[in-house]
Amino acid sequence: MESGGVFLGEVARDIGDVTLFLTFYFISTIVAMPIVGHILQKYNARIVLTIAFVITAGAFGASGFYTEPWMWYINGAIFGLFGSFIFVVPVPIMILNWFKKRTGLVMGVVMCFTGVGGIILSRVYAVLINAFGWREAYMIAGVILILLTIPFTAFVFAMKPSDIGKTAYGEGEEPAPSDVNGVVKKGSGVPFKQALASPPFVMMFLICGLVAFFGTVLTILSKFGQSIGLPLDQAAALISVALAGNLISKIVLGALNDKIGIQKTVLIQVAMIFIGLCIMVFLQDIYAALAVGAFFFGAQATMYSIATPLLIRRYFGEKDYTRIFTWARIGTGVLGAIGSTIVFLVFSNFGSYTPVFIIGIFVIITIFICFLIAEATRKKLVWVDADDDEPTKENVLEQAE
Repeated sequence: MESGGVFLGEVARDIGDVTLFLTFYFISTIVAMPIVGHILQKYNARIVLTIAFVITAGAFGASGFYTEPWMWYINGAIFGLFGSFIFVVPVPIMILNWFKKRTGLVMGVVMCFTGVGGIILSRVYAVLINAFGWREAYMIAGVILILLTIPFTAFVFAMKPSDIGKTAYGEGEEPAPSDVNGVVKKGSGVPFKQALASPPFVMMFLICGLVAFFGTVLTILSKFGQSIGLPLDQAAALISVALAGNLISKIVLGALNDKIGIQKTVLIQVAMIFIGLCIMVFLQDIYAALAVGAFFFGAQATMYSIATPLLIRRYFGEKDYTRIFTWARIGTGVLGAIGSTIVFLVFSNFGSYTPVFIIGIFVIITIFICFLIAEATRKKLVWVDADDDEPTKENVLEQAE
C-alpha cells in the first residue's frame, strides 16, 4: 500500500488530488477491526486471506479504469475493510503463534522487510508507469500482487503451527523477558470481556491511536525541510534517513526486546522519538543535527509494528489475543483518520511545520504516561487457563500471590 503512493502524482495530474482516500482507509479500518479478529479465529485463515488479497489487489489493479476521485475513495474503503486482514493483523499474530523465543528479533526482521518490499515495488511501479502509463501500470501491478501472494496464502500460509502439525519455535522453554505476567501456561490469558474493561486495554487503545499520528508526520519531512530553506535534495534526504532509521531500529530494538524485555525497550523507543522531535524543533539551523533527528524519529515505526503487539501479549496473554489486539488497533484508525487533517490545519494557520513537531513532543510524552499507567495496573489483570471463560477464585488468589 505504501509503494502505491508512486501512482498518486501521476493520477493527480490527470484527474485531481485523491489523497483523501487515506481518510476513507482509516475510517473503514475502524469498522473492520472487530470483525477481523472474530473471523480469523473462527474460519480457515488460508481461505480468508486469499479472498482478502484477491479483493484488495483486484481493487488496486482496477484503479487503472477509474476516472473520478470518488472512485479512489471507494478503494480506500476497500483497502481498509479487506486490507485489515492483510496489512494490520496477520503478521504479528502469526509471529507470536510460531515463535515463543526470539519473538522480538523475528518481528523486527519481518517488519523490516515490509519496508524493503515497499522500496522494491516502488521502483517496479515507477518503471511500469514510465513504460506504459499509470493506467496500464495499475492493471499490471494488480496482476503482479495476485501472482506474488495467492500461491502463498492458498497453499503455504498457516496461522498456527498446530494447523499443520508443527510446534512453535521455543515451545516449552523458559519465557523471554517480554513474556512476563507471572503465568506461563500455554494459551492462558485475560478473557476478552474482562480485558476490554481494564485500564491496560484503555491505555493500549490510546497508544495505538497516538502512534498513528507519527505516520502522518513522517510524510511531511521533505516539506518541512523545504519550509525551513533546505535545498530540495537535502529536504528529500531527510525522509531517506528516517526510513533508514526505521529499518535499522526494527531489527536492533526487536533483538534488544529479547535481551532486556519489552518494558526497557519501550523506554529506549520513547527516548529516541522524543530526542528526534526535539532536534526538529530546536536545531533547525544545523543540517547534520536534523539528519540525526530524522534517524531517531524513524524509530516511531517500531512503536506500531513491534511494541504494541508485544505489550498487548504481555498484558493479556494468548487466550483472546487476536480479538484484543484488533480492538486495540481501532485506536489507530480513529486518530489515523484525523492525523493528516491536523497537519493541514496547523500549516494553514501557522505557515510552518514546526508546531507539528511540537505537537509530536506532547504526543510521545502522552504515550509514555499511558505506558506507565498500563504497567502500574497490569498486575490487577486476572489470567485464566485457555479453556476457562471467567476468572475463578483460585485464579484470583494465584494471581495475587
